[in-house]
Amino acid sequence: MKCKTVGLVDQMSHEEWLSQRTKGIGGSDAGVILGVSNWNTPFALWADKRGMVQNEFEGNAATALGSAMEFPILEQYAKDSGQAVVVWKAMVKSEERYWQLANFDAFIVEPSVMFLGGEVSVWEGDEFPTEPLAIVEVKTAGLTGRTNKAAWFSERGCPENYYWQMVHYCAVTGLRSSVMVALVGGEGLLVREYEIPEEDVTYLNEQEAEFWSCVEDGIEPKLTGENADMDTLKSLYPTHEDGKVAAITEFEADIVNEYIEAKVKVDEAEAKLNQVKAELMRIIGDAESVEFEGRTLLTYKATKASETFDAKAFKEANPDLYKQFTKPKAGYRVLRLKGE
Repeated sequence: MKCKTVGLVDQMSHEEWLSQRTKGIGGSDAGVILGVSNWNTPFALWADKRGMVQNEFEGNAATALGSAMEFPILEQYAKDSGQAVVVWKAMVKSEERYWQLANFDAFIVEPSVMFLGGEVSVWEGDEFPTEPLAIVEVKTAGLTGRTNKAAWFSERGCPENYYWQMVHYCAVTGLRSSVMVALVGGEGLLVREYEIPEEDVTYLNEQEAEFWSCVEDGIEPKLTGENADMDTLKSLYPTHEDGKVAAITEFEADIVNEYIEAKVKVDEAEAKLNQVKAELMRIIGDAESVEFEGRTLLTYKATKASETFDAKAFKEANPDLYKQFTKPKAGYRVLRLKGE
């Protein structure tokens, strides 16, 4: 493979692993850079790589279940396919592009006495002992919530960000064969085999090189306005400085005007939406759903009754006890037009 070992992941502390991630671009970053990620944006990723914000995501039920299911999924794939699958938990970097990092779920190798066909082996050495035939990436989807099942049956065969993750791994290693094994809720184990086109590798290398140049030179990527952008900006500028005024340029004044025009359109759209919503509520009345030609179009059901804690009443009845269980709450900034 055309890559060098940075270190074995199992021997790194969480802090060391996070530190290494900021030194380059990993597989999950590829889709972000290309703008096909549903969870992150180029600007948020750029700020993270420059150390301007701290990535506080420590996992959730979906990622925990995905990690727990990874090895059993590989075992089932090896059994079904007869392939010799090898797990090697190492972080590597490209020999040609120092900023291009990767750590893999597994590889397919030629069966041998060391690596038996139909089984999963674990290699713990600093260097991989043989030339892999293909990269294996494991995914789980729809096990703890909804997922985009249509993407798994599209022409691509998987979500776009997952495909470009595999292209990234091919760029790092020099390999072109890859297999994605996914356990998808309601669909079972899906296997997608790829021969990554050279033009896709070249395109991704160019896009990642441009992004990493922006990281090193401090050039901000274009904002998209998605949640990751907003969260990053709030983290960078959590409060204001009293009396400080941002004197803007004519170009930036045009952005203010764009905001005013967009806000007017949103307000008009919300008013129209509320009007139509009221009409629908009148039509439904006390029914629980609306049907047309045998198809259910809408439901309008009441939530279950619940209990809530009356903090105001508790404070009045037990002021001293209330103080024991209160803590300061940080303020937040509100973007308002003058006169609102």
